[in-house]
Amino acid sequence: RGIDVSNEIVQHCDANFPELLHAVYLVNVPPVFDVLYALVKPFLSESVRKKVHKFSGPFESFAPQLRDRIDPELLPVCYGGSMMGPGEDPRCDALLCGGGNIPEKYFITLPVDDNIQHLNVAFMSTEYIRLEIKTAGSII
Repeated sequence: RGIDVSNEIVQHCDANFPELLHAVYLVNVPPVFDVLYALVKPFLSESVRKKVHKFSGPFESFAPQLRDRIDPELLPVCYGGSMMGPGEDPRCDALLCGGGNIPEKYFITLPVDDNIQHLNVAFMSTEYIRLEIKTAGSII
């Protein structure tokens, strides 16, 4: 059922928002990408699949293809373009949102409680539990 819903969502987005994506250029992505993309690819239309371009290996082996597809002013210097990031950064790292440390204000401290129960739910199974919440703001 989950795969059917996922397929419907992808088809809906593809049919109703076809030109939101001009192209995706993936450079030296980790090997797990191939596995994940293989799972998603059957749900994508041919037009969307044609917009995904993956480059791997030594930069020199794919640099000409990148330069042919991307305006040099929009391509970082480290990929053969002319765009420099703040502080003359050839990788333009400041322009990327690569995650980082989670601010401590988002940390939570769980109280030590010997009455805490754990439930492991097997893949594709359902478990029902009854919870009695006695304190407002409790963490479930």
